[in-house]
Amino acid sequence: MEINTTFKCEDNRLLLSESEEDIKHVKYSWKIIKTVTISISEGIAIVILPPVLHDLSLKLDMTYTELSIANSMASVGAIFGAILGGVLTKKMGNYLDLIMVIVHLVNAAALLGVPFSNNVVAQSIEWWFQGMAMTVGFVVNNVMVVRLWPEKVGSAVLILAAFGSLGNIFGPMLAVPFVSHDDSVDSFSPLVFFPFVILAILFIANAINLSLQHVVGPRGHLCYVSASTITVDREEDFKESKRA
Repeated sequence: MEINTTFKCEDNRLLLSESEEDIKHVKYSWKIIKTVTISISEGIAIVILPPVLHDLSLKLDMTYTELSIANSMASVGAIFGAILGGVLTKKMGNYLDLIMVIVHLVNAAALLGVPFSNNVVAQSIEWWFQGMAMTVGFVVNNVMVVRLWPEKVGSAVLILAAFGSLGNIFGPMLAVPFVSHDDSVDSFSPLVFFPFVILAILFIANAINLSLQHVVGPRGHLCYVSASTITVDREEDFKESKRA
């Protein structure tokens, strides 16, 4: 995989004016913040349906079959999401944060629609967008961590995958307090929509976080310039000044 590590940055001159030690510290702290941010929400929303299936079917007056068919559209959306994610990371590589903002907002909108749509077509569309957005996010997240940690790609991708696995574990558990624990077939919890709302709020909060990071970033968002690169630039400037 060829990684373009050259980024245009208006604040590059500010980076050049700082000491190498400060640059390393800012860079490392920023990398940690970015890595944690892009790992949040990884994989949670896709696995929310199974624990709420019974309550949701009664609340919406839909059969298990209808809900399952609608949910399967997430896999169809994922196919398109993988293609779209590849195109976006290639064509808009300097705006990955903003792509993730849109991804999170699409996820939030789709999640908020699911517990209030009692039509299989509407449900299918919502899950399709959910699967598409989640897969675009997966592709973009991987590209971002590879760019952030070019010397530790294996570990970075492993951490991202671990966050996804944690999401698959804790996603279903999130629904437990909001579903019916009664053995009655006709009993359901009126709070079954709460897990979807909580996840939507999480996605919106992460979108706001990424928007702020894009705006105020370590001089930022595009300045993944290493201290060694800055040192080389300084040496070249010094040589040119001596020639002059």
